[in-house]
Amino acid sequence: MRFRIKILSIIIALLLFAAYSAKSSAYAQDPNLPDTVYIDSTQSPLSEWAVAINFVNDQPLAGFEITFTYDYDPALIFLDSFSFVGGRVEYIPTKGMTRHFLDSAYSIWGFPLSEPLIPPGSGLLGHLHFSYPDSLDSILVTIDSVSVQTLEIQWSTSFSDSLANQFTPQFEFGYLYINRDLCCIGQRGDFNNDGADANILDLTYLIDRIFRGGPDLNCAEEGNLDQDVEANVNILDLTYLVDFIFRGGPPPPDCP
Repeated sequence: MRFRIKILSIIIALLLFAAYSAKSSAYAQDPNLPDTVYIDSTQSPLSEWAVAINFVNDQPLAGFEITFTYDYDPALIFLDSFSFVGGRVEYIPTKGMTRHFLDSAYSIWGFPLSEPLIPPGSGLLGHLHFSYPDSLDSILVTIDSVSVQTLEIQWSTSFSDSLANQFTPQFEFGYLYINRDLCCIGQRGDFNNDGADANILDLTYLIDRIFRGGPDLNCAEEGNLDQDVEANVNILDLTYLVDFIFRGGPPPPDCP
């Protein structure tokens, strides 16, 4: 009897050890980061703007589907397109955006075929490109997840793992705030007011302003690279921009 109890104890101990080892191995391969889709929140003084969609996954993905809507009349604020350029799934040819006209919703989707699975990581999926009339001002547009039923197809936000099992990631909504009074957005240095980060076009604009009597800046704070307390735009800001573009100097500081 004691022998049987001893054997049973050994078997239980082995089973517990095996379970613990399997669990430890799983945790070693899985950092336990919550898979998440999150919409960037941004502000725009212009009549068109791009809003980033990012995502996190802690396991290889065989596909993704992100279905969302925004709470404003799509006839006034129009989603022109979605760009995958510069994103983590740019390498996948089978991808796109579907518009659900009856539900004022959209689905962004993609899946590798012969390409490698989407590796674990975090970063950009792509950009939503919006346009709207100049008359709109002080408008807060919320972009959030939604589920849509079209015929026999259910559209929602989901990921597929390497075995084609679907699961629902977390979703963090974002917003686009249209505010015509804004001038300095993100990093400083957009001297020519084209909405892009500081580059050679801004340098040309600043040289023209300082040495050739070119047009004034639309936003003095945008050009205050050296963070002068009086927000003066002068040769010191020009030197800062030259150092950044051509000599690997520090990037322009953020707007206030």
